[in-house]
Amino acid sequence: MSSILLPYQSALWRLLDRHSVVVCEKSRRIGMTWAAAAYGVMRAARTASQGGSDVLYIGYNLEMTTEFLAAARQWTQAIEASSVKFTAGKLADASRTRLDFRSGHAIKALSSRPRSLRGRQGLVIIDEAAFHEDLPALMKAAMALLIWQGKLLVISTHFGRSNHFFRLIEDIHAGKYDYAHLRVTFADALADGLYRRIARMKDLPYSAESETAWAEQIRADYGVAAAEELDCIPGENSGQYLPREMLEAAALAKMAIVRYRYDADTDMALWRKDVLLPYCGNLRLEQASHIGVDFGRHHDLSVFYVLQTAPDLTRQSRLIIELAETPFEEQWETLKLLIEHCPRLGQVAMDKGGIGAYLHEKVEATFGASRTVGIQLSRSWYAERMPKLKAALEQKQLILPRDSAIIDDLCQISIIDNIPRPMGRKNGRHADSAIALTLAHQASQSDTEVDFSGILEGKTRLFTTGF
Repeated sequence: MSSILLPYQSALWRLLDRHSVVVCEKSRRIGMTWAAAAYGVMRAARTASQGGSDVLYIGYNLEMTTEFLAAARQWTQAIEASSVKFTAGKLADASRTRLDFRSGHAIKALSSRPRSLRGRQGLVIIDEAAFHEDLPALMKAAMALLIWQGKLLVISTHFGRSNHFFRLIEDIHAGKYDYAHLRVTFADALADGLYRRIARMKDLPYSAESETAWAEQIRADYGVAAAEELDCIPGENSGQYLPREMLEAAALAKMAIVRYRYDADTDMALWRKDVLLPYCGNLRLEQASHIGVDFGRHHDLSVFYVLQTAPDLTRQSRLIIELAETPFEEQWETLKLLIEHCPRLGQVAMDKGGIGAYLHEKVEATFGASRTVGIQLSRSWYAERMPKLKAALEQKQLILPRDSAIIDDLCQISIIDNIPRPMGRKNGRHADSAIALTLAHQASQSDTEVDFSGILEGKTRLFTTGF
C-alpha cells in the first residue's frame, strides 16, 4: 500500500497498527478519510483469527457517510481486481449503510448517538469529531470496545479552542492520555505529494509553479479561515457565526413563545382555540406580519415564527410556535389558524425540502402560490440569507425574544466549509428556530402584502384581525 498511499496516509496506517487509540488533527480535503476507508476495508476483509473485525464509521452528516462508504467500495473493488489476495474472502453485499464481507465482518455506518455503539465490537472511526454534538459521550462509549481488542480512530479539522476536540489534543500533549497523535497540515500534505497526486488523477501537467499557484488559490478561497481549516490552528470563537453578545444585545422583545409536545390524549383543536388563539390576538393589528416555517416531525421541531414590521421599520419578533412530535395534519391545522389570524400578512416563507413539501403544498393549495414561497435549504441559500440576517442584527433592525433556547439555536449557526449554517444539536435542538427566523426575515423583505378576506369568505372568524 505504500506505493498507493501518500506518506502521511501511510503514517496513519502505521499508528493504527500499533496503537489502540489514534487521534488525527488535519487540514481539509487531504484524503485522510480516504486512507481510513482503505484501512477499514483491509480490517473488515480479514477473519477474527487474522486480526479482522467490524469497522464502525460515525460521521456527523449523511454526506460524509455516503462519501466514506463509496470510498470503501472503491477500495474493495480495486483490491479484488488486483493481484492482492483476500484470504478471508471478498465483498459479499453492500447497502447504503453497510458493506458485508465474506469474512463475516462488515463496515457499518452508525449514527452519532453514543448508544449506537452499545453491544458492538471492532474499529470505531469518528470522522470530523469536532463537529459532533457530544464528542465526550461518543468517545466514552467507544472506549468500551477497547476491552475486546477494538480500536478507536478520531479524525478532525479544528472547530475553535472551546471545542472538546481541541481540549483533547491539549490533553494528549500534556501527557494526560497515552494516545497516538498525528498532525497533518496543508503544507505537510503538499510536501508529501498531495498536488502531484491531484495533478495525476486530473490528468494535469505538473510543475512547481502550477503547484504554488494552486496552493495560493486554495488559501485565498479559505480567506481568514485558512489558519483553522488548513494549518490546524484553532480559531478563538469555535466557528460561531453569530456572537452571543450580539444576539443578547438584540434580545429586547417580550413576546409569546408557545411550546407544545404532542399528546394523543389531548384535544389539539381545543388547545388551538383555548391556548394558541389568544396569543394570536396579541399581534399588532396595524403592523404587517411575516411568517417563517421550519418543518420537523420526530427528531426536529416544527417552528412557526412571526415577525412584524414596526413603524421604524425594525422587524419585531412577536410570536413563536414550537411543535414537537406533532402529526402532519395537526401541524397543518395549527399553521392554517396562524395564517388566518395574522394581521396584514405578507409572505409565508417555508422550508419545502423533504417532509416540508407536505406543509408547503397545503399552504399553497389553500392560500395561493402568491402568498407563500417555498425554499430549498441549500448551501447557496445559507450563503445568501445568513449574512443578511447577521447584518440586520448588527444594525439593530431585527429584534429577538429574550429566550435562552432561541439564542442557543442562533449560536449553532457556524462556519462550515466557508458557509454559515447549522451545526450539530444542543439540548435536543437543531437550530430549528434560527432557520424559521431566517425564513421569516426573508419574507419580511418582500413587498407583498396579502388580504385573505376573499379566500376566507364563508369561514367563521374567532376574532377580527384587521386584514
